[in-house]
Amino acid sequence: APWKFILWDASYSSGIGSGCTGCDVLADALNDPFDSRYGKMFRSLLDNPEFHRHFINRFADLMNTAFLPARAHALINANAAELGPEMDRHDDRWGTGNFNEWSAAVQVLRNFYTQRPAFQRQHIRNHFQLPNDVNITLQVNPTGAGVVKISTIIPPEFPWTGIYFHGNPVTVTAIPNPGYTFANWSANVYIQDMNKGAFTADVANNAAFQANFTGAAQNISLNINFHIFRRNARE
Repeated sequence: APWKFILWDASYSSGIGSGCTGCDVLADALNDPFDSRYGKMFRSLLDNPEFHRHFINRFADLMNTAFLPARAHALINANAAELGPEMDRHDDRWGTGNFNEWSAAVQVLRNFYTQRPAFQRQHIRNHFQLPNDVNITLQVNPTGAGVVKISTIIPPEFPWTGIYFHGNPVTVTAIPNPGYTFANWSANVYIQDMNKGAFTADVANNAAFQANFTGAAQNISLNINFHIFRRNARE
């Protein structure tokens, strides 16, 4: 690629520097008071309908996976357990705050990731004029017969529920496991053709989509062949 972004000054993130759980960073990116090349690039990309839809759905995907409060808390707790025993010695050396003060800052992180998702979804609704969030539940029948992909993600287990946005169509795809074939979707007002493995719909209310499969589990065999080529020693 001709250019790449690099993460910089991350110490200001997660509410530690700003103390602001509800700050609308999306507004800063869209309005861009500095009129930077990156702001212009972002706004220009959003003029493309395909990118516009992808951006909102990918935002929802990440909120439903990487930025789930439970996942964030688990990462925070794991790091806190490792670093905590060193905090008093660190304070003695550098004067950065004792264990209790540090623990309070760690709790700020937990609180931030608990409260932040509601604000971020509100920012998406406000800036893209979307009426409401919707809960989309994905189900597989029979269990283990396949998976269902929504937007860019395949949930790790089913049934699964994620939050998406009415006003921004999302694509849902049934993918059979080896030995199975997609049969149909269970009846749903948002699916025009129940026999097609994928559909795109603007989901206005909470909805559940069940993919039905036929067949039986198939064992996968893997044969590995090794070929050893000896080079001429004089080369």
